[in-house]
Order: sequence, then structure tokens, then C-alpha cells
Amino acid sequence: MLRKLEESIGGTSRGFAILILASVVPILGVMIHCGYNIYLGNGLETYDLVIMDHPILTNLGVSYVEVLIYDAFAFLVLVIGLLFRYYHYRDERDFMKKYNLKGKTGFGSDFKSTRSINSSEYDLNSDD
Repeated sequence: MLRKLEESIGGTSRGFAILILASVVPILGVMIHCGYNIYLGNGLETYDLVIMDHPILTNLGVSYVEVLIYDAFAFLVLVIGLLFRYYHYRDERDFMKKYNLKGKTGFGSDFKSTRSINSSEYDLNSDD
């Protein structure tokens, strides 16, 4: 089921945007929840998500401040990774702009590359 979902999303240009949204929205939601609890004065209380207890974080006694810091770090890492990826394809973007070429850069198309290892493309029992 997940392979079919990946194939249907991966073949489109929206796949990269969906991947980023699925990564960023939960992080931002938890950051807002932690920020609100810190605003209420519960910053040093044990972290408790509204809809469920998170057993690992609750058993460790992690506070709202710590969860906010770690989520902010995770968000920062995602943003820096995207900026490095955008910077990596600057020459390709400049070349396409200079010669007025239509098309897309590798910024989003690497995720749907046929060079990646898929069980459907490689015969793992070959005698090469």
C-alpha cells in the first residue's frame, strides 16, 4: 500500500511539497503546543500531549521547554537542509535562466529518479 502511495505521489511534482509539509506541520504543531503551555506558566511541568501521553518523553520527565528546544532544533535542521539543497542546484538554475531553457532543476526531481534502488528495477538474484 505504501509503495503504491509512493509511486502515485513520487511521479508528480507535488511529492516533494507533500514530503516537506508532512515533516514540518507536526513539528510546528508541537512547538505551538509547547509555546502555549510555556506561556501559561507550565514550562517546567512534564510534557503531556493533549490527545495522548508520549511514553518515552513522559517516562523521562521531559519538560515543555526541552521539547520546544528539541523541536526547534529539528525544524532548523530541516530548513538548513533545504537551503543546502537549493544552494547545490544554483548552477543548474543559473544555466537554465541564462539560456532560457524550460524545465525543472534537480531540486525536486531527484526524489523521483529512476537511478534509485527499487526492488522492481533490480534483480537481486543475478549472477553478474
